[in-house]
Amino acid sequence: MHDPRLDSDNPAALDEFYPHLHGIREEVEYPEVQGIRLYHNRNTIHFPSHWHSAIEILYPLEENYTVKIGTEENVLAPGDILVVAPGTIHSYTPPESGERIFILFDYNLLKMFRGLRQMMQAIQPYLLITQTAYPPLNEKLQELLRDVIREYDEDAPYCGAMIWSRLLEFFAYIGRTDVYRISHSREFPKDKRQEYVTKFMEVCNYITDHLDEEINTDRDKFLEAVSRNVETELKKIGLRLINVNVTDITDESGYIVALGKEAAAKAINDAKISV
Repeated sequence: MHDPRLDSDNPAALDEFYPHLHGIREEVEYPEVQGIRLYHNRNTIHFPSHWHSAIEILYPLEENYTVKIGTEENVLAPGDILVVAPGTIHSYTPPESGERIFILFDYNLLKMFRGLRQMMQAIQPYLLITQTAYPPLNEKLQELLRDVIREYDEDAPYCGAMIWSRLLEFFAYIGRTDVYRISHSREFPKDKRQEYVTKFMEVCNYITDHLDEEINTDRDKFLEAVSRNVETELKKIGLRLINVNVTDITDESGYIVALGKEAAAKAINDAKISV
């Protein structure tokens, strides 16, 4: 049933419907499979402008679905595939009926592969792979997405590993085609909000990428590097870095140390960071 409170593009009106929407930032949780969230979506409610640090794949199964990114409106037909890069502000206008699949996932694992990392940076803010423009690629990607959906829904042993393997294939196929290079060469207009979000993501990624053993072996050098590089980016959007603190967290059992570098970096990247 239509709710008139949801007609406006005001995120505050959606709080009770979308509890993880804070202003225009969506907080993505991964309760079932590590680093992956999948929705079978049949909502008819307009989802206002928002962004998140996760990669998002939108895959309509029934009826057309409208996605607005910046000033561009894209109408997805059933079978079309949209990849939304982390930090991209976007909104949805659904049809009166029909189902579509949303897949959101943490891209830290993809960043370990050099080629995939470069590709993810290049496809910002989004990549649209339609059945008409790229038939062979779209057919292969649909096959992989159907595998992901089945594994997620059935929740069989090792489903997480199977899903991640399909996602790696998904982006590897994109990386081998012209659609990747065409997206890389396109120019997209950005509003002020998008500029702020993009710079914020760059700052977070810099901190995550440089949080290695050097933080323990030469903490002063690490702090100097963060201050120098982060402050430069913040100045571009009118912000100033006041202080950088690094806090030691230890436990008697040594569990935190045992988590290792990768888990620590992921925890930092997932943390709520205030600038």
